[in-house]
Amino acid sequence: MTSQSLSAKQDRTAPEVTVVIPAYNAEATLAETLASVLHQTFTDFELIVVDDGSTDRTRDIALSTGDARVRLLSLPNGGAARARNQAIAQAQGTFIAFNDADDLWLPQKLERQIQLLRERPEVGLCVTRATRIDEASRPTGQMPILEDARDYTEALLLHSSIAGGVSAAVMRRDVLELVGGFEPGQRQAEDWDLWLRLSLRTAIAVVPESLVLQRVHANNTSGKADELERDTFPTLDRFFASPLARPYERIRRRVYARHWMICSGSYLHELRLSDALRCLARGLFTHPASVSRPLGIPVRWLTRGISKRKSSA
Repeated sequence: MTSQSLSAKQDRTAPEVTVVIPAYNAEATLAETLASVLHQTFTDFELIVVDDGSTDRTRDIALSTGDARVRLLSLPNGGAARARNQAIAQAQGTFIAFNDADDLWLPQKLERQIQLLRERPEVGLCVTRATRIDEASRPTGQMPILEDARDYTEALLLHSSIAGGVSAAVMRRDVLELVGGFEPGQRQAEDWDLWLRLSLRTAIAVVPESLVLQRVHANNTSGKADELERDTFPTLDRFFASPLARPYERIRRRVYARHWMICSGSYLHELRLSDALRCLARGLFTHPASVSRPLGIPVRWLTRGISKRKSSA
């Protein structure tokens, strides 16, 4: 493992925020992503780019900014979760922010979140709304988010990604270290896994402005049904093994059933009917009352189709 800084930091206090960007073969988008971070209205941050074993120009792009706030950390390829954890271990900031190498921040993103975190010490995780963009950076819709929840843990268990994604998050470093960072090796829903653990320890708050542009394209890890099934249920097993999760035992079967249904829908979207039926059967066996979810699939597909036609019109 090697670390290289564009400019040595001497005789200065630690930055308030550490921004972490894991990057693997990201030459097509990294320069634009870096620019969106470096042009924030909030400027007291360091930026750690983790080159996760890239074979393209990712490293050179990270080294070309000329900004003293940028550090490069080079690792053998091991996935985004491990890359983020390695950067967290070297972070100097009181707050940790994450961005993916193909997502973009609007200029006031950090300013809005740090202001909220300063004003509300009970909040350990702050996220913003986000807008989906395609490969050409054209908006395609809003990412789902729940702005206010009586119980964020229960909402996360039942509805999965309703508290924003990694690129929309800023969190307190001490709380992040308390729950242990990202689960190594996890490729799907690693943010959901971490948000669940954080929700047991701290409050979650949402900045209602859309301040992140989240790119959705063929190379995203999200949307792959095999990986979704592989990572979802170990996440739930770890969650319910925690003594802090005991208040949620009352909805355990419903939660597992819900996620079998989500996996079923993901396989169906990929036209893998046998796997979709297998997951559907597991869900119904786990919690028979969940039958209402598959019955609603035709309506949801119709609604999505109408929304897509409207956005492309």
